Amino acid sequence: MEAVKMLREVAIDSFIVADLKTMDVGNVEADLAYNATADAAVVAGVASKETIDKFVYEANRLGMYPVIDMMEVPEPIEKLKSLEQIPKVICLHRPIDVEKAEDVDSREGVKWDLISEIRKTFPKEKLLFAVAGGISPLTAPQALKEGADIIVVGRYITQARDVREAATAFLPVLGGDIDLFRAHIE
Repeated sequence: MEAVKMLREVAIDSFIVADLKTMDVGNVEADLAYNATADAAVVAGVASKETIDKFVYEANRLGMYPVIDMMEVPEPIEKLKSLEQIPKVICLHRPIDVEKAEDVDSREGVKWDLISEIRKTFPKEKLLFAVAGGISPLTAPQALKEGADIIVVGRYITQARDVREAATAFLPVLGGDIDLFRAHIE
């Protein structure tokens, strides 16, 4: 939580997500994220129904965006059906370890087709969908085409020799350089 507080000090108006992947005491961890000034916090989809329900309730009560990370959830739609309230953001996340080192742009293991299925299953819910795991300028267009609202980019940027160049490679995919969303690096 200290990292969230430190980020807030330098990125006052940024939307900050605390990627906790909460597995227990959902309400407590949502409180911790809120107190650290996070705008959203993440609960693990493999957590118990009770933990997720408490997490989502508390995040909503506090005005945060609850996010559920569906990494390793075998039946995401069934899990969502079991919940009292569906989180505002559903993240379809492929683990790094299932990617083949020689082909990080492969779609193997991604569940982006679930976006349309989940929307059909919960037509009255206003949901945002995030995708994570193996996102690159080559895979991002397909994720967007399949209905992703949020693209979570990790290693493509964090392990790049030139971080600015790697991040900039996504601008054409996202529709160009929109100043409102550009990271300002001094």
